Amino acid sequence: MASSLLLWTFTVSATATPSFLFVVVDDLGFNDVGFQNNATPGQQNVMQTPTIDALAKGGVILSDYTVYKYCSPSRTQMLVGRYAYHLGAQSSNLGPTNSGCAVSDDYDLIPAALKKYAPAKYATHAFGKYNLGFYAKRYTPTFRGFDTFHGFYDGGESHFTHITPFAVWKDPGIPYWWTPSDRKEYPPIGCGALVDMTNNSGSELRPASASLNGTFSAEITTAAVVDVLDRHPSPDQPIFLYVAFHAVHTPLEVPESYSNRYETLVADRDRRILGGMISAVDDGINTIVKKMQSRGLWNNTLVIFTTDNGGPICLNTSAAVQHGEKINKSCGTNNFPLRGSKMTYWQGGTRGIGFVSGPAIPPSARGTRHAGMVHQTDWYTTVLLLAGVSRAQLNATGPVPVDGVDQWSAITAGTSPPRSELVHNINSLGNEGAIRVGKWKLLKGWPSCDCYNANDGWWAPPEMGGKYEPSPEEHPCESHPCLFDLDADPEERFDLAQNRTDVLQQLIARYEELQKSEVSKVDAKLCVDVPNGCVANQALGVWQPWVE
Repeated sequence: MASSLLLWTFTVSATATPSFLFVVVDDLGFNDVGFQNNATPGQQNVMQTPTIDALAKGGVILSDYTVYKYCSPSRTQMLVGRYAYHLGAQSSNLGPTNSGCAVSDDYDLIPAALKKYAPAKYATHAFGKYNLGFYAKRYTPTFRGFDTFHGFYDGGESHFTHITPFAVWKDPGIPYWWTPSDRKEYPPIGCGALVDMTNNSGSELRPASASLNGTFSAEITTAAVVDVLDRHPSPDQPIFLYVAFHAVHTPLEVPESYSNRYETLVADRDRRILGGMISAVDDGINTIVKKMQSRGLWNNTLVIFTTDNGGPICLNTSAAVQHGEKINKSCGTNNFPLRGSKMTYWQGGTRGIGFVSGPAIPPSARGTRHAGMVHQTDWYTTVLLLAGVSRAQLNATGPVPVDGVDQWSAITAGTSPPRSELVHNINSLGNEGAIRVGKWKLLKGWPSCDCYNANDGWWAPPEMGGKYEPSPEEHPCESHPCLFDLDADPEERFDLAQNRTDVLQQLIARYEELQKSEVSKVDAKLCVDVPNGCVANQALGVWQPWVE
């Protein structure tokens, strides 16, 4: 297990230019880290994350932090600073590997804005999962402000073979994502599964080394970050590291050296594998922080830690059928005590694990919790302003003004929270969405979907008995809007739409006002018709941009 860290061993200058370690953990559930894990009273917490716990408890934990309900729009919101519904991404996962969809290059990602406007000359590097579209070179990370990118373009792949779409299937009736020792592989689905792992620098796009086949994704990401830090020219040059671990996203698989740590902690095998995956991430963060310390890059670093969405709860009663096999899927993650999961607007899909930490946090703020409303778009504004970008320059980063607000003084100095409302999403085409105004949350349309990893109910983790409570009604909020008081009812058990019609009408009116600024996929230039990317890359055997 990773050793403890000496996290704050330097005196930080109030005027020093900050470096940023921006860590994203894929599909991390609300109950999947040690400092948050709810174990049965009298028992130890199951999730073994000493580094994440030390960073969280030595920084500022965000108690009211909101993310998008699934991967690609969530990462878009963080890196572009606008709501998905303002970017045409309100119903789009930019990962379908044969589609011509990508976030418009009319918008500057955080690294591009740093390069353009920050007074200091930032080095910028991206690692792990990208998922913002890549059909043409100009949409790939090193054409959007990052100096280097070591990772994969799409939304999911095998953690060991780095193939997408991953086609690792098990015997009938057994969950198909286990450790390599008991894995059975079938022919790939579709035109053929291709390797998605690249190592780009500047304008040069090249596949990563074939020797990485068999190496776990979190270990690859960690090693790539260490390599960049070893080559960083000077501790005086600030750095922006975007470290987007693919774990704990399915497929549920990890080296047994990690999952064995949970052998005596939890009987459920899915949960043990999931625990191993987050422990691998924890070890990786430990290694990265120690390397930043040894290279003199830690002194004024701000750590931002976030999930991209809530954990998937794979309890869909309809069995998946692939290659003629019926498979009961399991994802291992858990959002207890919140309702719902990834792919839903319930709190289990959108209330995320998040905190800030590191030497850049003022000593007076360390070890606290911030209760104010924070949305993931706020990272864009907060990071750029801390780096010295002006507000005028901030709004020059794209055709639509930023939706993120500056959270720095509220989080670190206790000033009044700058945010009183947020948009989960507005999707007119799908006739669904959700907003939050103060303590009130409005849900219009079914908050979930017919997806194997989406769920409307409540599920305690195996370490607390694993009790599952289904939704009291099928397709809730579909026939009428729902209204919840999140202060009194954070688990969303009591729909107050019929009791508080005054509040309901106020929120519906606000929703309709916000809806007027919705940008369609066409107007946002999100997608174009392109040849099939899988076919175009078949001969090469790896995923690369395929349209000039």
